[in-house]
Amino acid sequence: FSSSIRVGLFALAGTYWNCAGGRTPWGWLSCEETVSPNHGYVFLVRPEHEGVQPAKPLRALGRCRHEAAVTHPQSLVTYLSEDIGDSAFYRLVPADRARPFEGRLQALAIEGAPRADTARLSPGEVLQVRWIDVPGEDGPADDLRLRAREAGAARIARGEGIILDGDT
Repeated sequence: FSSSIRVGLFALAGTYWNCAGGRTPWGWLSCEETVSPNHGYVFLVRPEHEGVQPAKPLRALGRCRHEAAVTHPQSLVTYLSEDIGDSAFYRLVPADRARPFEGRLQALAIEGAPRADTARLSPGEVLQVRWIDVPGEDGPADDLRLRAREAGAARIARGEGIILDGDT
């Protein structure tokens, strides 16, 4: 057991109203929980870069009131929660493993129940789900969840944090 630790400063400049985020194989995802003009994105913070890093939005992860995000290290699928009363639950499926933050943004839907309201579910209830593509992930309006629901996505009552524990 070592009696010392290395402390680094990992700061991100140019973002606004950052909330949670989550781990990826490449560092930390920092999520903006706002859709102020030019904001509402997720950013990768790399641990090998000490000091202030410029904010480079990962636009394929959508523009919305992001809460948290996590990338599954084997599949490289990134899952995202949204913090608003009528949110959706998203995932980004990369088209190419070499570019994990580019691909298809999808929202969770309940099989056989388009636009289901998850607030009406019972604890322990088991449902079949599917993922539907969400068009126009980087739109100027605060309507990503509305477009997802129009396509059949489930309504999530204020999505908060997210964690990956093994494959769960």
